[in-house]
Amino acid sequence: MNTDKSRVIRGNFAPASVRILPGETAVEKLADDSWDIDLEETKRRVRQRRWKEHIHEEAVEKEFHQRRSNGQLLSAAEAGAVILMTFCLLAACVFYLSGLAREHSIASAIQKKESEYAKLVEDNNVLASSLEGKIDHQEILRYVTEELGMHYPRWDQVLEYGKSEEARLLETDCIPLK
Repeated sequence: MNTDKSRVIRGNFAPASVRILPGETAVEKLADDSWDIDLEETKRRVRQRRWKEHIHEEAVEKEFHQRRSNGQLLSAAEAGAVILMTFCLLAACVFYLSGLAREHSIASAIQKKESEYAKLVEDNNVLASSLEGKIDHQEILRYVTEELGMHYPRWDQVLEYGKSEEARLLETDCIPLK
């Protein structure tokens, strides 16, 4: 320990154990002798940290040069990890491409069904228009009135219902049976 009680302060900051009141600065606290930091102890800690970093850097560099001289750039675990990641990436690509192919086949099937539907609607419209011109409504009226004996209902035979659309399903219950 340094008996000189040399103190180090950086900026306006103080250790967490020191309480600085509002309006005070760390310099005032330092002058107040409420806390001391030994300069030699701080220098020793900095040297230790730098030495550890230097040793670590040397070890990493030594390992790199050793691998390079052996021709081995990757360890077995690193090579295994690279192979595993490559396999996973390849599997993801295959899965993605199969999804695209499935989507394309579904889209083409939908397009085919839509074209079939459009053709059926067109054929149906052609048949409906050809039938419309062939129906003779006067002949149908003559056949049902003369040969089948049907006639128009009288005014007292017509029943009108004042119900809503939902109640029309139940109107068969209201028709009197004779």
